[in-house]
Amino acid sequence: MSGVSQPAVQRYNSLPSLTAAKQCCLLLAPGYMLFGTLACLCGLAIFANYADCNPLEQGLIQRKDQLVPYFVLDQMSYLTGLPGLFVACIMSGALSTVSSGLNALAAVTWKDFVGNIPLFMKMSAEKQSWALRIISMLYGLVAVGLAFVASNLGGVLQATMSITSAFGGPLLGVFTLGIFVPFANGKGTLAGFVTALAFCIWMSFGAFSSGAQPPPLPSSVAGCGTNLTSLAAAVTSSTPAPTAATSSAPETGDDGPGVLEQYIYTVSYQLYTMVGLLICLLVGIIASIFTGFSRHHHFKKSLVNPTAFRLLNRFNRHQDSFDLKSGVHNTGYTNDEKEAESNYQLATYRSGLEHTEGH
Repeated sequence: MSGVSQPAVQRYNSLPSLTAAKQCCLLLAPGYMLFGTLACLCGLAIFANYADCNPLEQGLIQRKDQLVPYFVLDQMSYLTGLPGLFVACIMSGALSTVSSGLNALAAVTWKDFVGNIPLFMKMSAEKQSWALRIISMLYGLVAVGLAFVASNLGGVLQATMSITSAFGGPLLGVFTLGIFVPFANGKGTLAGFVTALAFCIWMSFGAFSSGAQPPPLPSSVAGCGTNLTSLAAAVTSSTPAPTAATSSAPETGDDGPGVLEQYIYTVSYQLYTMVGLLICLLVGIIASIFTGFSRHHHFKKSLVNPTAFRLLNRFNRHQDSFDLKSGVHNTGYTNDEKEAESNYQLATYRSGLEHTEGH
């Protein structure tokens, strides 16, 4: 989330130095652990209160996303103003995250697409700023539309994490290949990314369209009271009726679920990132081997993980080869960036000589 995410990288690049970026990561880690711990404690508190009285099974709520607001109203409504403060905090956090994402999308769209159009390249800085605002507004409208769509797909958290993980896993695989697998080339990395992305999207949308879900854990309503109608009305008054996608188990015919519904579509959405990462790494490494295995191409040492660099240097220490592309005699990977630059300049010079002699 904070390593290969575009909003995170954009923030790192805005810092004055690499040391400041590292300090930012070190300060960020305790915050992530704190919020993760608080979320786990919140889940434990909810489970302790409703272990014998599942509100979802009782029909008091229609979606699992309503469990935390229901808990706040049920257990803390006697504290004046606390439910409103809770909703305000939720909205504040959501708006903060959305604003960062919209800013990142607008920046990438301008840098990689719109900014390369000759008409926009001649715009002044002030006009470019207004163009970025318009792009952000358009992305915001799309996000609002997708929010309405997500409300009909089942749990909002599940829909959001499914889509995010379907794209995040392959993207993480691309960065992992570049950092830890130096012999991976562009063709292999592209093949791994496309394959992983297609598989994750198919698995995600297949799970939504089929209604397949992992089997729920056992629950009980033996400890439920009787006077719960008014609280249920307060929580569910603005919620539409549940659709088939929100049922706890998919409806199947007499023949039972198929292979896809039983083994593929029931994979937890929390595992999509790992699935995409593994597929991207596996396909990327295999495709790189069959498309050139760029083992003897020079690169900057600072772009590769030091441990992976040492291991590959140890593997190649007895290998002595001649690079047919650059005409450089080398012994594997280059430890010095200056040496790599010198070899590149030498290869360019020799290529120029060959071109001159040809004419």
